[in-house]
Amino acid sequence: MKCPSCGASFPKNDSVCEYCGTLRPAEPVSHPPSKADIFRRIRESPQFAEKNQALHLQKNAQADPVPSVVIGLLLLFGCITAFVMAVILLNGLSDLGPLSVGMFVVVFVFALTQFFKAFEVCAGPVKCFPVIVIGKRSKAGGAYRASMSYFITLEFEDGQREEFPIYAESLYGRISVEDAGILFLRGHDEVEAAFLRSRYVADFERVQISSGRVFATEVTENTERGKKKSTNQNLGATGLWPV
Repeated sequence: MKCPSCGASFPKNDSVCEYCGTLRPAEPVSHPPSKADIFRRIRESPQFAEKNQALHLQKNAQADPVPSVVIGLLLLFGCITAFVMAVILLNGLSDLGPLSVGMFVVVFVFALTQFFKAFEVCAGPVKCFPVIVIGKRSKAGGAYRASMSYFITLEFEDGQREEFPIYAESLYGRISVEDAGILFLRGHDEVEAAFLRSRYVADFERVQISSGRVFATEVTENTERGKKKSTNQNLGATGLWPV
């Protein structure tokens, strides 16, 4: 193998060029890792070994967006109820007084129930899975106010593919197609919350899957003797896999 810096041949079994000190690049891998190998590397990664640690789960819970979503819905219900009651009182519709009070009680009980269910979801278990991201999409919605919904499609070890919603835009932005890593799912059917239709992505931690290719970035520095010395910094490249 030739040195990418000075063109000299590397000595056999030597990782440094004897002329310029450049590190020997790793041999490129002709084939990307298989999906089975990717999932194996995820499970063997330090991130997967630490997935159930209390610190990560605590950080994950603090970043959960569901309580803020529910609080927003509660405020909306409260404003609508207050407006209706104000209209009834200002127009002197005393006959509708019991109806307005009853409506307020129903809305209040429903809102309070959903409020506690939101925190029940956030305090519930976080399920972790090794996954590969195979797709992502966003959808615009909202009748009076523009809003965006975010979704990602994931592939599991058994080959099953499923789409999950993401409520945090920042989390959606840092996930890319072909990322491999650990999925943190929240939400469970036992809660039966009106605001939660399915499980959702609470967090995603990317795991670096090296394909064995190492690229050397050459940095030239002036030494005290006036000579140029080349030093290399090895950068690992993430391998691609068939989707």
